[in-house]
Amino acid sequence: MRTQTQDASPRRGTKRGFALRGAAVLIAAAGFAALFALALLPGAHGAFEMDNTGGTAACAVGGNTFVSAASTGLRLRSAALAEIAAPELSFSSPAASGGEGGAAVWDSGGGTLCLISPEGDAIEVSAGGRVVSAEVNPGGLTAAAVLPEDGLGLVTVYSAAGAELYRCHLNTAWPLSACVSPDGEKLAILAASERGGEVRVFRLDSTEQHAAYTLPGECFFRLGWLSDGELCAVSEKRALVLTDGCEILHESVFDGAARRAEFGEGFAVIETAGALLTLDAGGETGRRNLAGAALSLDALGDRVLYLAGGEAVFCTPSLDVLASRPAEGALSALLRLRGDALLIGRAEAEVIYV
Repeated sequence: MRTQTQDASPRRGTKRGFALRGAAVLIAAAGFAALFALALLPGAHGAFEMDNTGGTAACAVGGNTFVSAASTGLRLRSAALAEIAAPELSFSSPAASGGEGGAAVWDSGGGTLCLISPEGDAIEVSAGGRVVSAEVNPGGLTAAAVLPEDGLGLVTVYSAAGAELYRCHLNTAWPLSACVSPDGEKLAILAASERGGEVRVFRLDSTEQHAAYTLPGECFFRLGWLSDGELCAVSEKRALVLTDGCEILHESVFDGAARRAEFGEGFAVIETAGALLTLDAGGETGRRNLAGAALSLDALGDRVLYLAGGEAVFCTPSLDVLASRPAEGALSALLRLRGDALLIGRAEAEVIYV
């Protein structure tokens, strides 16, 4: 395992610094929704009812495996929606992320972190501090951003089997998120410091920082790889497409504040005030106006799925509509690798198809 230490100078505990540290936890916590765990209705194909967990739950899809984390425990379901045995874990403030290579669930601001493979194998790992976020790349490598008790920012890369592969310590910035490139060779870290929003790139075969970029006066809230050599960082005001050497390839300035962003294969989809837009390494590729804020936004492979106006809408990476389905009462919709999606509400849920 390689260990990288950055910014070895002592960190000064200014008021602004503590505010940024708190923002890291708040940004991660904003990713989970107040949902309920799912239970398959006997005899019903693709129809669900909700089991009241007595609290909030965070849901994600890793490949085709459905993941639900709540105060009452962790629940997993296979592609066929059969229940899969899961570790006995509970989450006071559950958060989850998923994608082609698997899923991760954690206690936002706590120390519990569990990695889930696309087949539903679950492994609890030692996070080494308060987990801010975790992202899984298409090859199953998980990058976890953590705030350890000693005050250093820490990012750890885990293998699909839960082994620690790489560590990076930061002394003068607070990690908000991190992600491994699709080819598994580079690590990108999104951080906040007194200088502004930061992107830092490392090669996993080296202990030296490969490149860095700082956006003065703004804080990025989302980072993702568009390819092995390009990545996209999103703030409320703009999206930057960067090379892995942190040179700017494209900049999109938003008409209104960005609310969220998700990443598919080679593209990003971003919700701004009243619109969705997509971009790839060459710039903007699509735009679609919304009547109001989207309730949910997801991207996987070459598809986008959003909830708005009582409908679940499937789109291409250029936001051309493939299909729409009624979605009254739904709170969230999650794409699965097999091509369908899970439409999740408070009292019921169902599988929907393009």
